[in-house]
Amino acid sequence: MAPTTRTTKSTAEKGKRAGISKTNTKPTLKSKLKSKSKPKPEPKQVLVSVLEFQPESVPKTPTPVSLKAKQTSQAAVQKKSSGSRKGKKAWVKNVDIAQIETAIDDLRNEKRLTGSTVVDKTNAALFTIDKKGTERPTIPLKNRLLRIDEIIIPKSGFPAKQQLPRRKTTVVIHHDIKKDKLKLASKSLVLQIERIAKRLKENPNFMEDKSKRTRLTAADSSLWNESGETPVEFSNDPNDYLAHLRPKKVKKPNLPETKPMNIPAVKVSHSGASYNPSFPDHQNLLQAALDVELRKERINEEFKKKLSYPPELDDIDDENFFDSDEDEDQETQETEKVAVETFLMGPAKEQRKTRAERKKVARKAEAVRKEAHLKDQAKINNQVTKIAKIQKEINAQESAPKKQKKTKAPRLGPLLSKPLPLEIKLTDELPESLLKLKPEGNLFKDRFQSLQERSIIETRVPQGLDNPPNYIVADYLAEVTMGILARQSKANRGGFVTEFVDEVFVRNANSIVKKNLKIITNAGGLDPVACKIAIEKAAEKAGISIVVAAVLGDDAWKNTVQREQMLKCLANSDVVSFGHLGSTDVAKEEWPQGKEENILSVNIYMGVGGILHALKSNASIIVTGRVVDSALVLAPLMHEFNWSLTSFDLLAAGSLAGHIIECGCHATGGNFTDWRLVASSANGGYANMGYPIVEVEHDGSFVVTKPPKTGGLVSVGTVSEQMIYEVLDPAAYILPDVVLDMTEVKVSQVGPDRVLVIGAKGRAPSDLLKTSGVYVDGFKISAELMIGGEDSVEKGKAVGEAIVKRVSTVLKKLGQSDFTDYNIECLGAEHTYGPHSKATRTRETVLRITVCHQSKSALLLFGREVPASATSMAPGITGFGSGRASPSPNMRHFSVLVPKKYFPSHIVVGQDLAIVSVPYPKSNEIIYTAKPKKSPPSATSAFQPKKLVKVKLIELCLGRSGDKGDSVNIGLISRDRKFYPYLCQAVTIEKVKAWMGHLIMGSVVRYELPGSFALNFVCTKALGGGGLASLRIDRQGKTYGQMLLQMKIEVPENWSVANAKL
Repeated sequence: MAPTTRTTKSTAEKGKRAGISKTNTKPTLKSKLKSKSKPKPEPKQVLVSVLEFQPESVPKTPTPVSLKAKQTSQAAVQKKSSGSRKGKKAWVKNVDIAQIETAIDDLRNEKRLTGSTVVDKTNAALFTIDKKGTERPTIPLKNRLLRIDEIIIPKSGFPAKQQLPRRKTTVVIHHDIKKDKLKLASKSLVLQIERIAKRLKENPNFMEDKSKRTRLTAADSSLWNESGETPVEFSNDPNDYLAHLRPKKVKKPNLPETKPMNIPAVKVSHSGASYNPSFPDHQNLLQAALDVELRKERINEEFKKKLSYPPELDDIDDENFFDSDEDEDQETQETEKVAVETFLMGPAKEQRKTRAERKKVARKAEAVRKEAHLKDQAKINNQVTKIAKIQKEINAQESAPKKQKKTKAPRLGPLLSKPLPLEIKLTDELPESLLKLKPEGNLFKDRFQSLQERSIIETRVPQGLDNPPNYIVADYLAEVTMGILARQSKANRGGFVTEFVDEVFVRNANSIVKKNLKIITNAGGLDPVACKIAIEKAAEKAGISIVVAAVLGDDAWKNTVQREQMLKCLANSDVVSFGHLGSTDVAKEEWPQGKEENILSVNIYMGVGGILHALKSNASIIVTGRVVDSALVLAPLMHEFNWSLTSFDLLAAGSLAGHIIECGCHATGGNFTDWRLVASSANGGYANMGYPIVEVEHDGSFVVTKPPKTGGLVSVGTVSEQMIYEVLDPAAYILPDVVLDMTEVKVSQVGPDRVLVIGAKGRAPSDLLKTSGVYVDGFKISAELMIGGEDSVEKGKAVGEAIVKRVSTVLKKLGQSDFTDYNIECLGAEHTYGPHSKATRTRETVLRITVCHQSKSALLLFGREVPASATSMAPGITGFGSGRASPSPNMRHFSVLVPKKYFPSHIVVGQDLAIVSVPYPKSNEIIYTAKPKKSPPSATSAFQPKKLVKVKLIELCLGRSGDKGDSVNIGLISRDRKFYPYLCQAVTIEKVKAWMGHLIMGSVVRYELPGSFALNFVCTKALGGGGLASLRIDRQGKTYGQMLLQMKIEVPENWSVANAKL
């Protein structure tokens, strides 16, 4: 690139007067020495022509550059010099070329030092960026009194109080905060320059058109382009366009060097905990347990002493206080009497000892001295002999901390892991036989404790609150959970959630009693009474007294009375089939006729009646069976605010509060679409998630928040996603106590991690209750293989089909029936995305084969044939998982509706059993007029966009999906309320059905929620049989929402998606 020439007007005029012109000859030197205006000799003038190097396409021409020029008349410049030889000699003689030589030397030196001349350099090389900026002088603060003191001084005769010196903070500022802001600014400046250079490369006229460009935001633009102007172009600044959706480059942390640890990964239990331990081992275990209890007692005693009076006050004996004074007076009198006698009679004469007596005393003293000397000498000799031993002990003591430090695992957090309680059995409790041995320990607890001790995970900080909540609710049950508990109950392993007793109550029993907390949980599962008894035993072992209540009545199968009532309702046709989309829905769930002997459980979704009665009985812990999740929250609200059973709007608000804070940390950022905001949140993010809290007012409005100093996020997005989770018709969310209408609910941010929810409406409930049943339908088995290499997906499909075909052939030869169903999935190749998969060329695939059969032996044959594929089929097959796959019962879920009047609630408080009959209001007792549904505004009539672009729904919406039996709901929440009308027009039932058609075998229905700017799609026959019976890897539809968000729709080009706000 040729150097850029800058020419000013004065320089051009000087060039004309000096007669400079471009020629195709080599550079020459010229000088004009004549002058007509003055008699004095003309000042010397030097012209140097510097050759500019240009590309080959441009002819090389010398460009003269004037180094020094004086003003001369145009006539003198244009006059030709004499052609005589004498004149030439004079010219040569009188010309001074010192300046020319100096210029040439300077030019050469510049080339030697810099490698090129100034004219050869580009503009960027001639300038430097000032990264430091202008240093501003710091103005020291004046040390003066406050204004209020200055006002007081002249009017008072007393001197002003001197200012206290400032306290120096000891807080250590993080090194990242100490970084120079100028360096950060310079970094952003460099990035900005790089972006401008990239834009210039793409569009050379970018800088020229900059004045014509305008920036459109959501605040100053018309969303529907009502003015009809041409859409303007947006800036491509990545910091302004959904930066939270883009993957951020995370710097790899400098991990500490791994050290060998003396903590085993798998701990061996104490030998005294064996089923038949030796006597010394068992005594040692009992002694260890005794030491633990004594340590607890000592801590409690110390705590009590701190709360009691000072101990020195208790040591005073009031009865002996005056007696001691009398003894002292008597001793004083005797001393004074002796002193008086000595003064009057003189000191008593000492009797002089004889010489023999004095020698005898001297000999005894010498013997004592010698004996003491011998003892000291023996002691010194003994110490000298023990020096080596003492030195060895000292060295061992000094090296022990160093050795422990080398093998000690680095602590991740400030807290130490608490040891698990010892498993103790007294002598009469020892089974002494493997046949009578009961399972002990807990894999999850032991593994979790080991991870904490080895500092693989950080010891969690208990979530404490300055103002603890009035009630704590714990939701454990789901449709899949009921199936798991049914299997446990059939195997006599308890039908309740044991983790609540072992992990929650045992560890927090003292806090529950001291803070007088009330806990309501559905951890009772299929056996609330057994859970209640387990809590009472744990409380008795901990030495505390607590009232526990159990709410029954939901079990309609194991309970003989309610089972007979259920069969009677079936005979009288009082049982109604349940449909997810109303009576016209073809995807109904019905009672399994003819398979009653295979039914494991039938549980009724109960309401708040039993919990309300238990709260009135002053129970601290209330354990329920299968109640609706929202009833755990609604019941204490009705108890505290004295809400009636006919205050349907209030009941709807309380039910919505319970619906939002169910499912763990969903409302605080769990399962949130913009997951990076939660993972990188303060106080630990995902590693220290805070559980949701609702602060409810008497009028039904409530605020969703979380404990301080916990990770997670409470925003309009997190609360809106959870509100629409596992919902069918949002205008008729049917519950036992109320029918909730959430279509006009409004969600707004009122502070950091604080979201206000208002606008819930309710109406009278139905006369029916929903039941949830589980029955066994044969067996199923799943096996996984990892296949690597080229064409791994094709190899996986071929291997899967071959294994199923091979086992089917063997079963046919053995005279058995074929598989009732099977499913082959290639995980890692986006199998769940079906025709939208983009990873078909992956080189690693996990082959997952799931088959069903009525015979367990047929599935055992299948489990033996899967490993054989590694030696007889495609290359690159390796194992996946642990061990050979084994069959398990294939459980199926069903739901029906039963009359509410036949199944009242029962509660057990202590040893008292009470039957509670809740007078539910009839549906026609209160006339409820529903508001007409507002049809969303038509996006096409609001504007006619001239240019549309395709974007993914994830750029416009948040999304979450959940399961209801074999149906799934997908909720979409608009990121900006202005997007909502167009989304209602663009995201249609037909488009959703076409995009998800490889998974949805039933129908699709759409519902609108204009209050929260959301859409809800309910899809039937979408999970392959439901969470229990499905053979798919995603049995609960957790990925369906993420899958739909990848669908593209056309939107106006001038939409500012980056500034979208709810």
